[in-house]
Amino acid sequence: MDIKAQDMIREKKTVQAFAENVSITDGPPVRDMGVWFTTRMIVVKLTNGSLWVDSPASVPPNMLERIRALGPVRYLVAATPRHLWRLEEWHTLFPDAELWGPPQILNKFKLMIVPGR
Repeated sequence: MDIKAQDMIREKKTVQAFAENVSITDGPPVRDMGVWFTTRMIVVKLTNGSLWVDSPASVPPNMLERIRALGPVRYLVAATPRHLWRLEEWHTLFPDAELWGPPQILNKFKLMIVPGR
């Protein structure tokens, strides 16, 4: 792992308020095609109190508990194939959550119930 990737890992990880009912959380860096990328997920609290999680990232247990405290996770969203990496892991943690994303992503989850497929 190069210096830049090590610096990304050292960054403080927390759930940060971004706007009313919108939080962002930095995940771990990932390497794709030889390049290190930062990861970030967005957590939106909907009007019914449930959560919509875009681009789920791997987070430590204490951060996961903070997210759970915001409300029940109802939707897991992967907008592109690059955001697929943690979708299955999060669906295991939140089996009642609906999976959303383009068909080429959701077709990878043939055994899971996916709305609109």
